[in-house]
Amino acid sequence: MAKLLEELRISHADGSYIKLLAQFAKPELLILDDCGLDSLSRQDQLDLLEIIEDRHQIKSTLITSQLGIKHWHDYIGEPTIADAIIGELPVTLV
Repeated sequence: MAKLLEELRISHADGSYIKLLAQFAKPELLILDDCGLDSLSRQDQLDLLEIIEDRHQIKSTLITSQLGIKHWHDYIGEPTIADAIIGELPVTLV
């Protein structure tokens, strides 16, 4: 997750953001590993929402985290964005 967010930050700076989003939309399965280790900036929140929305009901996304679902609102930070992200995900706890 940390590397993904860093790639997104760089893509905003170098103008390749739309192209990078298209790359993340392609895989049949996108694995976002280690969510919740670091806090999210406002831009990180919006970028994560964009990725999840682009894949919603089209491709599979697997998110791993040490955080329980009840702590995701605190992790994401912005309640409206948190609701949108969590609402897009069918959640299975394992």
